[in-house]
Amino acid sequence: MYSIERNRPVVTHYESLQAALRVKRISRFVHWCAVEDLEQIRVELLALIERQVEALERDTFVGLTDVERYEYDARQDRIHELHAKLGQLKTAA
Repeated sequence: MYSIERNRPVVTHYESLQAALRVKRISRFVHWCAVEDLEQIRVELLALIERQVEALERDTFVGLTDVERYEYDARQDRIHELHAKLGQLKTAA
């Protein structure tokens, strides 16, 4: 079927339905990737926070060596990176 204007084909209902299904499949895939990313971030954040709490307890009662303080700061930087990534994923959703 052709439209009057420039003999361009009119998209049939079937074709538009197929396009909508493709978009839905892509949307599901993107959602699945986001869920996987969120789970990975959650697991890493929990592990980092647990190690930070241990370091703070050790610092309170014994103190931290220079190496332990460096590791603490590196973990804190990673926590901030993951927090920023969560914000990006949230705005993308």
